[in-house]
Parts: sequence; C-alpha cells; structure tokens
Amino acid sequence: PRYSVPSGTQPVEGISGSGLGLGKPMPLTPFHQPVKHPNLLMVTVDDASWNTMKYMPHLRHLMADQGLTLRNGLAPTPICVPARASLLSGQYAHNHGAVTINGEGGGVAAFDERRTLPVWLQHAGYRTMFVGKYLNGYGEQDAPTHVPPGWSSWHGTVDPSTDHDATYG
Repeated sequence: PRYSVPSGTQPVEGISGSGLGLGKPMPLTPFHQPVKHPNLLMVTVDDASWNTMKYMPHLRHLMADQGLTLRNGLAPTPICVPARASLLSGQYAHNHGAVTINGEGGGVAAFDERRTLPVWLQHAGYRTMFVGKYLNGYGEQDAPTHVPPGWSSWHGTVDPSTDHDATYG
C-alpha cells in the first residue's frame, strides 16, 4: 500500500502554544490512500436464519465477524424473487415489478435486468461475478446461456428444481 501525508496541512498548536487550535498538535501520521475500486462482496443466503450460521463457521469468521452486521435490518418484501430483485435494483418490489415468485408479476420475466447494481458497477469499472441462484424462472423461458447485463462472470443456477447448473463467462 502507498502511504503519504496530505500536502498543505500542518498541525496547529493548541491554546497552550502559540497557535489557535484547541489542543495539542495533530501528529503527522501516514494514511492509506483510497483504492480506486475497493472490493465489494455481497453474499445472500436464501432461506437461512441466524441460527444456521453455526453450520457455516468459515463464512461466520471471514464475513460476519469481520464484516458488517445489520442488527435491525428490514426486508420490505421477504419473499424470494421480490427480495432478490430489490437487492439487485435498490428498489421496492412495486417499483421493479417482480412482486411474486412466478406467474404474472413474478420471476425473472417480471424483472428489468438492465437497471441493476451489477450494470452500474460495471459502468464504474468493476468486474462482477454471480454464483448460485438468480431469480425463479431463469433458464426456463430464455436460453440457459443467457447472462443478465452487468455480469463479467456468470455461474447461475438454471432451474431451481434440479441440480443442473450452467457456467458461462
């Protein structure tokens, strides 16, 4: 990592000295320059409760213990497709259109894949990767080789009712 001291900023002595500050001079300590594209990782565990974390000790150690924990999180639509589509789009279900699991207003067919976090991240210069279950109905109507916009690497489950999966990208 590269370290530097901001130019043009000198510590100001406090009242006890000759300066106008309110305390002792700030030490000139190096700081870490921001990374142009910091790593981002979002992991969703479908239909899991906090109690299931005891069966995932590595995930708990590497992510929950060292990451961010939302203690009072709220899922406005805590059902599979609407919740996943909200995570991907940043919108409530009534705005992104995927309001149920399948049928009218449900599944991948109801979701506009062009306005999502991975698309925005890719436009900002990030590489993106998807692994696992996407939205219900993926690969049933479209070709199972369809990669939604914004994903640099795609490893999505084709049909959630089988263990067949596709890897493209």
